[in-house]
Amino acid sequence: MSHFFLKRSIILFFIFFSFCGAQEPQFQYFKTSDGLTLRVAHWINSKPNLYSKTILFLEGRASFIEKNQETIQNLLIQGHDVWAFDWRGQGGSSRLLENSQKVHIDHYETYLKDLHQIVHQVVKPQARSPLIFLGVSFGGHMALRYALAHGEDLEGMILVSPMLDIHTNPFPYALARALTRTALFLGLGEIYAAGYGDYNPLKGVFEKNVTTQDRFRYEYQRELCINNMQLVTGGPTYSWVNATFKSIDYIQQPGFLESIKVPTLILSAGLDKVVNNSRDKEFCRKMTNCRQKTYLNAYHNIPNEKNIIREQFLTDAAHFLKNLDSYPSAITPSRVENNIKADKALT
Repeated sequence: MSHFFLKRSIILFFIFFSFCGAQEPQFQYFKTSDGLTLRVAHWINSKPNLYSKTILFLEGRASFIEKNQETIQNLLIQGHDVWAFDWRGQGGSSRLLENSQKVHIDHYETYLKDLHQIVHQVVKPQARSPLIFLGVSFGGHMALRYALAHGEDLEGMILVSPMLDIHTNPFPYALARALTRTALFLGLGEIYAAGYGDYNPLKGVFEKNVTTQDRFRYEYQRELCINNMQLVTGGPTYSWVNATFKSIDYIQQPGFLESIKVPTLILSAGLDKVVNNSRDKEFCRKMTNCRQKTYLNAYHNIPNEKNIIREQFLTDAAHFLKNLDSYPSAITPSRVENNIKADKALT
């Protein structure tokens, strides 16, 4: 028992030390066109600089605003204004099913409509500088969807471990898609997809996690969930998985990526077991203004990784944002490969 309390005290001290003096968010609630409530937060920088941007942080599936506060504070230190919100069905936004832990959606166009309303009715009216998306995992996928439909709203995008495709372990990919179609046909769209269920942070084990190699950050995130269970969600429903497969097919159709003109930086995790990033380089080459880099030794959640990886991520993001004005109109494959090779120094 004493070991447990010692470990908990160390974690709480680390949390306090990490965020001591951090700027607090301003929260507001926004009504969607279909009457749901989305929780929105913003941080207005008191010391903007020549390179300051307005960054809309697009969180991943099953995340919530508070889980991203370390990265948001880093962006504030760099001089940016930051906005974030909880997608419908998770965090402090309206839930869609009786079991509030289920991540559920009908189709991704619903998410896209929410994002468009947030941009035009909340962020842009108050933005002091050009708008940048920073999308993590599922958030990176939605950034791409938005860039095709409304690219004129954006000056740039940073896509971190973007969900361009997914792993379906332990099921083969084709079988997982067949199971999903069958579940939808049988009217089981609102049940958890096979292998998923409610989230219980007390059962999490650092050694088995696939998101970060940093024990302190892992324990901090778990402690955050324990203390804020009303913000926590579990796994996806079959309807969400079905909508995900359809949206993946959509972004991979011929001409989609080629039509995106927004300057984009894709940052991939070399040890990712959550999203399938095997074609990230190929997808980036198809885009007009894209650079891609792989952190060879990183797990999926790069912004929550160990310091050596996070520091490189923050450096790369800052360099991208500082050089947007001179961003080239086309990136050759050789220049993309040079960026990838530069990562080999990471350990």
